[in-house]
Amino acid sequence: AVPTLSVLNQLGREYKVIIVGDASMALSELYRVGGAISYQHYNEETGLTWLQRIHARFDRTIWFNPIPREYWPYDYGADSIRIIGQTFPMEHLSAEGLARGLKSLIAAR
Repeated sequence: AVPTLSVLNQLGREYKVIIVGDASMALSELYRVGGAISYQHYNEETGLTWLQRIHARFDRTIWFNPIPREYWPYDYGADSIRIIGQTFPMEHLSAEGLARGLKSLIAAR
């Protein structure tokens, strides 16, 4: 395992970051210090702090969510989906969403 902070410190801004996951999580994982998904792990900082750090570190990021977009506002974890969607550009993990998301990663800035 490589600590996340080591990865962030070693990679340049030019790297593109793709995150795949439903973004549907307990709000404690985003907002609470120590709010790790596993009781055997403890985070000194909130999950949202780490997500914001990743987003700020790299010029281009995208989050692919396998839950269809029309369910994001009311699916289980809708609050965390909304919060993460305010941090990262988010697309549905579908052919169309992949095309839009990957296009945004390669678009000139």
